[in-house]
Amino acid sequence: MQMSSVPLIIVNPVAGPSASRLLERDRLKLALKRRRLVPEWIETRLDYDAGQIIDDNPGDGPVVVIGGDGTMQPAATRLVGSDRPLLPVPRGSGNVFARSLSIPPLLDRALRLLETGKTIKVDVGRMADEVFLLGVGIGLDADVIRGADRKLKRHVGGLAYVFAASQMLPVKHHEFEIEVDGRRFRERAAAIHVANFGTRAGPFRLPPMADGRDGMLDLVVMKAEGLEEVLNLLATPLLPDPAQSKAVRFERGRSIQVRADKDLPVQIDGEDRGDHPGLHCELEPAALTVLVPPDSV
Repeated sequence: MQMSSVPLIIVNPVAGPSASRLLERDRLKLALKRRRLVPEWIETRLDYDAGQIIDDNPGDGPVVVIGGDGTMQPAATRLVGSDRPLLPVPRGSGNVFARSLSIPPLLDRALRLLETGKTIKVDVGRMADEVFLLGVGIGLDADVIRGADRKLKRHVGGLAYVFAASQMLPVKHHEFEIEVDGRRFRERAAAIHVANFGTRAGPFRLPPMADGRDGMLDLVVMKAEGLEEVLNLLATPLLPDPAQSKAVRFERGRSIQVRADKDLPVQIDGEDRGDHPGLHCELEPAALTVLVPPDSV
Protein backbone atom coordinates (compact mmCIF):
# COMPACT_ATOMS: atom_id res chain seq x y z
CA MET A 1 0.00 0.00 0.00
CA GLN A 2 1.53 3.32 -1.07
CA MET A 3 0.41 6.18 1.14
CA SER A 4 -1.81 8.68 -0.69
CA SER A 5 -2.57 10.67 2.46
CA VAL A 6 -0.56 11.66 5.50
CA PRO A 7 -1.08 9.13 8.30
CA LEU A 8 -2.45 10.16 11.67
CA ILE A 9 -0.11 8.79 14.35
CA ILE A 10 -1.45 8.21 17.86
CA VAL A 11 0.78 7.11 20.73
CA ASN A 12 -0.12 5.88 24.20
CA PRO A 13 2.82 7.38 26.13
CA VAL A 14 2.43 5.05 29.11
CA ALA A 15 2.16 1.78 27.17
CA GLY A 16 4.98 -0.69 27.58
CA PRO A 17 7.90 -0.77 30.05
CA SER A 18 8.62 2.62 31.62
CA ALA A 19 12.39 2.21 31.22
CA SER A 20 12.20 2.17 27.41
CA ARG A 21 9.81 5.08 26.75
CA LEU A 22 12.42 7.76 26.00
CA LEU A 23 14.22 5.34 23.69
CA GLU A 24 10.90 4.55 21.98
CA ARG A 25 10.33 8.23 21.20
CA ASP A 26 13.75 8.45 19.56
CA ARG A 27 13.06 5.29 17.55
CA LEU A 28 9.70 6.66 16.42
CA LYS A 29 11.24 9.94 15.26
CA LEU A 30 13.90 8.06 13.29
CA ALA A 31 11.37 5.64 11.74
CA LEU A 32 9.16 8.53 10.60
CA LYS A 33 12.08 10.46 9.12
CA ARG A 34 13.08 7.37 7.13
CA ARG A 35 9.65 7.51 5.54
CA ARG A 36 9.95 11.23 4.87
CA LEU A 37 7.18 11.93 7.32
CA VAL A 38 7.10 14.79 9.80
CA PRO A 39 8.23 13.26 13.13
CA GLU A 40 5.10 14.34 15.00
CA TRP A 41 2.35 12.43 16.74
CA ILE A 42 -0.51 12.94 19.19
CA GLU A 43 -0.40 11.29 22.60
CA THR A 44 -3.39 9.89 24.43
CA ARG A 45 -4.31 10.96 27.97
CA LEU A 46 -6.69 9.54 30.54
CA ASP A 47 -9.25 12.13 29.41
CA TYR A 48 -8.34 12.03 25.70
CA ASP A 49 -8.37 8.61 24.06
CA ALA A 50 -7.54 7.50 20.53
CA GLY A 51 -11.17 7.77 19.45
CA GLN A 52 -11.37 11.42 20.48
CA ILE A 53 -8.09 12.12 18.69
CA ILE A 54 -9.55 10.64 15.49
CA ASP A 55 -12.67 12.81 15.89
CA ASP A 56 -10.45 15.89 16.10
CA ASN A 57 -8.34 14.86 13.10
CA PRO A 58 -10.68 13.79 10.27
CA GLY A 59 -9.25 12.54 7.00
CA ASP A 60 -8.84 9.45 4.86
CA GLY A 61 -5.21 8.60 5.61
CA PRO A 62 -4.16 5.58 7.68
CA VAL A 63 -4.47 5.79 11.45
CA VAL A 64 -1.38 4.41 13.20
CA VAL A 65 -2.08 3.55 16.84
CA ILE A 66 0.95 2.69 18.98
CA GLY A 67 -0.14 1.06 22.22
CA GLY A 68 -1.89 -1.95 23.69
CA ASP A 69 -5.30 -3.50 23.09
CA GLY A 70 -7.01 -0.94 25.33
CA THR A 71 -5.61 1.86 23.17
CA MET A 72 -6.84 0.22 19.94
CA GLN A 73 -10.44 -0.26 21.09
CA PRO A 74 -11.64 3.39 21.08
CA ALA A 75 -9.86 3.92 17.75
CA ALA A 76 -11.74 0.96 16.26
CA THR A 77 -15.03 2.31 17.63
CA ARG A 78 -14.51 5.50 15.59
CA LEU A 79 -13.17 3.82 12.42
CA VAL A 80 -15.70 0.99 12.13
CA GLY A 81 -17.80 1.22 8.98
CA SER A 82 -15.28 3.43 7.17
CA ASP A 83 -12.51 2.66 4.69
CA ARG A 84 -9.90 4.54 6.73
CA PRO A 85 -7.37 1.84 7.67
CA LEU A 86 -6.05 1.16 11.16
CA LEU A 87 -2.43 0.09 11.65
CA PRO A 88 -2.11 -1.31 15.20
CA VAL A 89 1.49 -1.17 16.45
CA PRO A 90 1.94 -3.33 19.57
CA ARG A 91 3.28 -1.55 22.66
CA GLY A 92 1.09 -2.64 25.59
CA SER A 93 1.04 -5.48 28.09
CA GLY A 94 -1.22 -7.66 25.92
CA ASN A 95 -1.07 -6.72 22.22
CA VAL A 96 -3.35 -9.63 21.29
CA PHE A 97 -5.02 -7.79 18.39
CA ALA A 98 -1.77 -6.76 16.70
CA ARG A 99 -0.24 -10.21 17.22
CA SER A 100 -3.34 -11.87 15.76
CA LEU A 101 -2.76 -9.86 12.58
CA SER A 102 1.00 -10.69 12.49
CA ILE A 103 2.01 -7.04 12.94
CA PRO A 104 5.79 -6.95 13.57
CA PRO A 105 6.71 -5.95 17.14
CA LEU A 106 9.66 -3.84 15.98
CA LEU A 107 8.58 -0.25 15.45
CA ASP A 108 10.42 0.37 12.17
CA ARG A 109 9.17 -2.88 10.63
CA ALA A 110 5.60 -2.15 11.69
CA LEU A 111 5.68 1.34 10.16
CA ARG A 112 7.07 -0.15 6.95
CA LEU A 113 3.57 -1.55 6.41
CA LEU A 114 2.48 1.99 5.50
CA GLU A 115 4.39 1.35 2.26
CA THR A 116 4.25 -2.43 1.83
CA GLY A 117 1.13 -3.56 3.67
CA LYS A 118 -2.29 -4.50 2.34
CA THR A 119 -5.74 -3.72 3.69
CA ILE A 120 -8.21 -6.35 4.86
CA LYS A 121 -11.61 -6.24 6.54
CA VAL A 122 -12.10 -7.81 9.97
CA ASP A 123 -15.12 -8.44 12.16
CA VAL A 124 -15.88 -6.49 15.30
CA GLY A 125 -18.34 -7.10 18.08
CA ARG A 126 -20.64 -4.37 19.30
CA MET A 127 -21.92 -3.77 22.81
CA ALA A 128 -24.11 -0.66 23.09
CA ASP A 129 -22.17 2.32 21.66
CA GLU A 130 -18.76 0.60 21.71
CA VAL A 131 -17.15 -2.02 19.52
CA PHE A 132 -14.72 -4.64 20.73
CA LEU A 133 -11.84 -6.25 18.88
CA LEU A 134 -10.89 -9.07 21.26
CA GLY A 135 -13.86 -9.67 23.48
CA VAL A 136 -15.97 -8.70 26.46
CA GLY A 137 -16.32 -10.52 29.75
CA ILE A 138 -18.45 -10.49 32.86
CA GLY A 139 -17.46 -12.02 36.19
CA LEU A 140 -14.05 -13.34 37.17
CA ASP A 141 -12.02 -12.24 34.12
CA ALA A 142 -13.29 -8.66 34.50
CA ASP A 143 -12.72 -8.80 38.25
CA VAL A 144 -9.09 -9.84 37.73
CA ILE A 145 -8.55 -7.03 35.22
CA ARG A 146 -9.99 -4.55 37.71
CA GLY A 147 -7.72 -5.88 40.44
CA ALA A 148 -4.51 -5.79 38.37
CA ASP A 149 -2.48 -2.79 39.50
CA ARG A 150 -1.75 -0.51 36.52
CA LYS A 151 1.74 0.38 37.74
CA LEU A 152 2.55 -3.28 38.36
CA LYS A 153 1.35 -4.13 34.84
CA ARG A 154 3.84 -1.68 33.37
CA HIS A 155 6.71 -3.41 35.17
CA VAL A 156 5.80 -7.12 35.06
CA GLY A 157 3.16 -7.31 32.33
CA GLY A 158 0.82 -10.31 32.54
CA LEU A 159 2.16 -11.39 35.94
CA ALA A 160 0.08 -8.57 37.43
CA TYR A 161 -3.04 -10.56 36.45
CA VAL A 162 -1.69 -13.68 38.14
CA PHE A 163 -1.19 -11.73 41.36
CA ALA A 164 -4.69 -10.23 41.13
CA ALA A 165 -6.26 -13.66 40.49
CA SER A 166 -4.50 -15.14 43.50
CA GLN A 167 -6.28 -12.61 45.71
CA MET A 168 -9.71 -13.87 44.57
CA LEU A 169 -9.58 -17.48 45.75
CA PRO A 170 -11.92 -19.24 46.30
CA VAL A 171 -13.60 -18.19 43.06
CA LYS A 172 -17.15 -16.85 43.28
CA HIS A 173 -19.76 -18.32 40.93
CA HIS A 174 -23.02 -16.81 39.69
CA GLU A 175 -26.17 -17.89 37.89
CA PHE A 176 -26.39 -16.75 34.26
CA GLU A 177 -29.18 -16.80 31.68
CA ILE A 178 -27.64 -16.99 28.21
CA GLU A 179 -29.12 -16.61 24.72
CA VAL A 180 -27.12 -17.40 21.56
CA ASP A 181 -28.94 -16.66 18.29
CA GLY A 182 -32.25 -17.40 20.00
CA ARG A 183 -31.08 -20.56 21.82
CA ARG A 184 -31.50 -20.15 25.59
CA PHE A 185 -29.83 -21.98 28.47
CA ARG A 186 -28.68 -21.42 32.05
CA GLU A 187 -25.22 -21.90 33.55
CA ARG A 188 -23.57 -21.50 36.93
CA ALA A 189 -20.14 -20.05 36.15
CA ALA A 190 -17.26 -17.91 37.34
CA ALA A 191 -17.13 -15.87 34.15
CA ILE A 192 -18.72 -15.50 30.74
CA HIS A 193 -16.58 -14.27 27.85
CA VAL A 194 -17.62 -13.33 24.31
CA ALA A 195 -14.60 -13.47 21.99
CA ASN A 196 -13.95 -12.05 18.52
CA PHE A 197 -10.14 -12.18 18.17
CA GLY A 198 -7.35 -13.88 20.03
CA THR A 199 -6.75 -16.60 22.55
CA ARG A 200 -7.42 -14.82 25.84
CA ALA A 201 -10.47 -14.18 28.00
CA GLY A 202 -9.12 -11.25 29.96
CA PRO A 203 -6.14 -12.78 31.78
CA PHE A 204 -7.02 -16.41 30.96
CA ARG A 205 -5.69 -18.36 27.98
CA LEU A 206 -8.19 -19.93 25.60
CA PRO A 207 -7.84 -22.37 22.73
CA PRO A 208 -6.93 -20.76 19.39
CA MET A 209 -10.50 -20.59 18.19
CA ALA A 210 -11.62 -16.95 17.99
CA ASP A 211 -11.02 -15.80 14.41
CA GLY A 212 -12.00 -12.20 13.69
CA ARG A 213 -12.71 -12.97 10.04
CA ASP A 214 -15.06 -15.94 10.38
CA GLY A 215 -18.33 -14.04 10.81
CA MET A 216 -19.00 -15.47 14.27
CA LEU A 217 -18.60 -14.59 17.94
CA ASP A 218 -17.36 -17.26 20.36
CA LEU A 219 -19.02 -17.68 23.76
CA VAL A 220 -16.89 -19.12 26.56
CA VAL A 221 -18.48 -20.20 29.85
CA MET A 222 -15.76 -20.67 32.50
CA LYS A 223 -16.16 -22.67 35.71
CA ALA A 224 -13.66 -22.84 38.58
CA GLU A 225 -15.69 -23.78 41.65
CA GLY A 226 -13.25 -26.30 43.11
CA LEU A 227 -9.61 -27.19 42.74
CA GLU A 228 -10.39 -29.76 40.02
CA GLU A 229 -12.28 -27.20 37.91
CA VAL A 230 -9.55 -24.58 38.43
CA LEU A 231 -6.95 -27.05 37.14
CA ASN A 232 -9.23 -28.08 34.27
CA LEU A 233 -9.71 -24.42 33.31
CA LEU A 234 -5.97 -23.76 33.27
CA ALA A 235 -5.34 -26.94 31.25
CA THR A 236 -8.10 -26.34 28.67
CA PRO A 237 -5.83 -24.73 26.01
CA LEU A 238 -3.55 -27.79 26.14
CA LEU A 239 -6.25 -30.38 25.40
CA PRO A 240 -6.42 -32.04 21.94
CA ASP A 241 -10.12 -31.13 21.89
CA PRO A 242 -10.73 -28.15 24.23
CA ALA A 243 -14.48 -28.53 23.75
CA GLN A 244 -14.28 -31.65 25.96
CA SER A 245 -13.04 -29.65 28.96
CA LYS A 246 -15.25 -30.04 32.02
CA ALA A 247 -14.45 -26.47 33.10
CA VAL A 248 -15.44 -24.68 29.89
CA ARG A 249 -18.47 -24.61 27.61
CA PHE A 250 -18.17 -23.20 24.09
CA GLU A 251 -20.92 -21.86 21.84
CA ARG A 252 -20.86 -19.76 18.66
CA GLY A 253 -23.25 -17.19 17.27
CA ARG A 254 -23.79 -13.70 15.90
CA SER A 255 -26.04 -12.37 18.65
CA ILE A 256 -25.28 -13.19 22.30
CA GLN A 257 -27.07 -12.00 25.43
CA VAL A 258 -26.02 -12.76 28.99
CA ARG A 259 -28.01 -11.91 32.13
CA ALA A 260 -26.42 -12.35 35.57
CA ASP A 261 -28.09 -12.82 38.94
CA LYS A 262 -26.60 -9.47 40.09
CA ASP A 263 -24.51 -6.60 38.78
CA LEU A 264 -20.98 -7.90 38.08
CA PRO A 265 -17.69 -6.43 36.78
CA VAL A 266 -17.52 -6.10 32.99
CA GLN A 267 -14.44 -5.63 30.78
CA ILE A 268 -14.08 -4.68 27.13
CA ASP A 269 -10.79 -5.55 25.41
CA GLY A 270 -9.06 -5.74 28.78
CA GLU A 271 -10.38 -2.44 30.14
CA ASP A 272 -12.69 -2.14 33.15
CA ARG A 273 -16.19 -0.90 32.30
CA GLY A 274 -17.78 -0.95 35.75
CA ASP A 275 -20.55 -3.21 37.06
CA HIS A 276 -23.49 -4.28 34.88
CA PRO A 277 -26.30 -6.88 35.00
CA GLY A 278 -25.24 -8.56 31.76
CA LEU A 279 -23.92 -8.36 28.20
CA HIS A 280 -25.62 -7.84 24.84
CA CYS A 281 -23.20 -8.46 21.97
CA GLU A 282 -23.85 -8.29 18.23
CA LEU A 283 -21.42 -9.20 15.45
CA GLU A 284 -20.61 -6.62 12.77
CA PRO A 285 -18.90 -8.66 10.03
CA ALA A 286 -16.04 -7.19 7.96
CA ALA A 287 -16.68 -3.78 9.52
CA LEU A 288 -13.13 -2.56 10.24
CA THR A 289 -10.35 -1.90 7.71
CA VAL A 290 -6.87 -2.79 8.98
CA LEU A 291 -3.40 -2.64 7.48
CA VAL A 292 -1.48 -5.94 7.66
CA PRO A 293 1.68 -7.54 6.22
CA PRO A 294 1.45 -8.40 2.50
CA ASP A 295 1.79 -12.13 3.21
CA SER A 296 -0.98 -12.14 5.83
CA VAL A 297 -3.79 -14.59 5.04
